[in-house]
Amino acid sequence: MKTVHVRMAYRQMFTAASNNSFERDVWIESYNEWCMQIQAYNPNDAFTTWEEIRQASPKASFHVPYKTGFAVGLFVKALNNEIPGSQVHMSGQPLPFEGYQFEIVQASTIQRNDYIAAIVYQTPVLQLLGQFGNKLLLSYNLQHPGAEGVATFMLTLHENMAITHYAEVV
Repeated sequence: MKTVHVRMAYRQMFTAASNNSFERDVWIESYNEWCMQIQAYNPNDAFTTWEEIRQASPKASFHVPYKTGFAVGLFVKALNNEIPGSQVHMSGQPLPFEGYQFEIVQASTIQRNDYIAAIVYQTPVLQLLGQFGNKLLLSYNLQHPGAEGVATFMLTLHENMAITHYAEVV
């Protein structure tokens, strides 16, 4: 039996309808920071949407999300490397993350409620032991399971989750 290592990504969206304090704080702070950051790329308020700003200044596509992401760093740090909303079956424990990337999905300078941001969390490397429908059997133990076996957990895949790295280990 081959050993397979995977890395997962989980995308959490932040909108005007976000209702818990973490989501609201990220949405508000990142929107306020976005408004400040786009001033350099939209000096005469010629553009009203994030898409227009990115098309007019390709540098904005990288610089604005990167700088805006700093505004949410302390909120993400408070998560203690646990992905909010992700739950491992049976234990109810959240899935851990090793890194994250902040994204601006859409935004408007004239309609605050149109602002949508996302954080994509990356898990540590996990061992994929099997798949049962939309459920993955995973382990934090990266060694080939011997006769004694390994501790495992089940994770349900959904539309905001993906396998981003796959490696068969010899």
